[in-house]
Formats: sequence, structure tokens, C-alpha cells
Amino acid sequence: MHNLSVWVHSINGIGGQASITRSAVATAESLGLRVNIIEYGANSFFPFIISVFRIVFSKSDIYFPASRSFWGAFRDLPVYVLSILGRRVITHIHGGDFTSLFHHRILGKFLTIVLNKRVIIIVTNSLSKTDLENLGCKRVYRVENFFPSEYLNLDCTHKIPKTFFWNSNIIATKGIFEFLDAFVDYSHRTGASLRIAGEVLGCKKMTKYETKLKLESYLFNSGITYIGACSRFATLQELRKAEVCVLTSYSESQPLSLIDGMCCGCQIVCSDLAELREMTNDYPMVCYTKVSGTCILEVLLEKYDFEEFNPKTSSEAARQRFSEDLFSSKLESIFLER
Repeated sequence: MHNLSVWVHSINGIGGQASITRSAVATAESLGLRVNIIEYGANSFFPFIISVFRIVFSKSDIYFPASRSFWGAFRDLPVYVLSILGRRVITHIHGGDFTSLFHHRILGKFLTIVLNKRVIIIVTNSLSKTDLENLGCKRVYRVENFFPSEYLNLDCTHKIPKTFFWNSNIIATKGIFEFLDAFVDYSHRTGASLRIAGEVLGCKKMTKYETKLKLESYLFNSGITYIGACSRFATLQELRKAEVCVLTSYSESQPLSLIDGMCCGCQIVCSDLAELREMTNDYPMVCYTKVSGTCILEVLLEKYDFEEFNPKTSSEAARQRFSEDLFSSKLESIFLER
């Protein structure tokens, strides 16, 4: 029987990445693996150092969600070094921008050596798989994200007309403000309402405080409500009633927000990215848009024929494609590979 150490920020977080990690843990345990959860926490030196010592002396295989940021990749260096020393390492990449790390002069060379020869890589879409293989990575597996099995019986047939739901972190690079610029105008014309769920975060374009102030500037509109960061259960309760799920981000891989939107029978409005087209290519009601207020408004104002769109049958097909059982079966094969 093998051991598996799971190196993670927080196993009990409410975010989508945490829910995927918990499912990975459950899959490993179902195989009889002894799983050791090692949390490194956030922005605290001593818990991080303790977690490094624990991962070093665990002498087990390692599974961890990879950071896609420059400084986050430095945090992951101990695990990458362990892979060079012969430890079996599996990394799960949840974003399409991970390959940008290869362009850094020093870090990029190091990652090229480690990932090309040692690390088993899990990605969520074929585009990321191709990008990494073109960079020389040999062991790259595509495993799509999932809709939780425990909610397969969720009733999504009673939609509230003209209700929109944004289910993603509030970051300037997510295109949230371009969408809000369009939606204020659209709401005035149609009476549509929007509920926003997600944590307010900073980025290179805008600090967390600036993002919070800008978000608040839109809330004067009676049709827009911010409900804060929510668990996946809470967002599914919102989506089961919402008519439209929205995500107009500049960069995505395979966001759970759109998976949940499709599995809850929502019409989808999203940015025109190749990754999003791949994940929505068999869903019957998707409107793609460039990330600009003008383009988004044009898409919202277009007259679509929704008569043939059936939330029940559409959600059932999406739940079959994004099955948690399918996710687990693919992870099982990876965990058992030697």
C-alpha cells in the first residue's frame, strides 16, 4: 500500500480548487492509499516551513495543486526539488496561464527540467495539454473538472426570468467591470437583475481595496446585488433559479462557475476564449463575447430564440459529461500509474 501526501493551502476552503482537491483525496482513499493532508496556510512563514519539513520527511508520493503565479511557483519549489530527488510528484494545474512561468529566465529553465522529465501533470483541457507537450512535458493528462455527485438530483426547472448570476472571484482581470458597465445599461432597458458571488481580490491592474471600491460603485443600481464569497452548495442554490450564468474573463482554463451553470440549466454568456469554447462546445445555449462593455451589451441585447432551450435536458447532458465518477476514474488511473 502506498502513501500519498496532499500539499495544499487549505483542504476545507470554499473555493472550487479546494473542492476538486477534496475529491482527489476521496479517490485516493478509495484506492486504499494512506492520505496525509499537509496544509501550508497563507502568508505565514512558520506554518509554511513546518509544512515543508512534513512533506520532506513524509517519504510518500505527493499530489498538489500548482500555483500559476511567479511567487507561488517559488512556494512550490520544495516539491519540485523532491521530484528531482526521486519522489513521485503529481501536480494538478487549474489555470490556462501556467505556461507563462516557462518564460521567466531562471524559473522557466528550472521548470522545464523538472516538468519535462519528472512530474506527472494533470490539466483540464486539450489546449493546455498541447501547450505543455510542445514545451517538452512527457506525462500530461487531461482530466475535466466535475459537477458534484451529491447534487445530481438538484431541480433546475423553475427559472426566474431575466436573472443573471456571476459566480467567480471579483478581480479586474476577470472582466467583471466590463460586464458591469454593460449590465447597468441592459438592466435599465429590460429590468434584468444580477447577483454576484465571489471573493474580492487584487491583481496587477487593481489592488484589492481599489477593486472593492469600484465594485461598490455599481451597487447603486437596484438590479445588482453582491452576496460575497459563497460555498459551492450556496452558488448552486443561486444557479438553479438563475436564467443566465455569466463569466467574461480575459483568461480561463475550465472554470467551475460555467460547469455549474451548465449543469444547472442556465444559458451561458462568456468571453470568446478557445478554452471556453472547448468546454461549452456541446451545450445548446452559449453566447460568446469579446471582453468590452460595448460588445457585451450587444450580445445581451441580441434577440435569441429560447423556445427550444430546455433547462432540464441541457443540465442532464452537462451532468453526464462533467461527471464526478468520470473525474475519479481518470484520477485512479493516474494514482496507480508507476
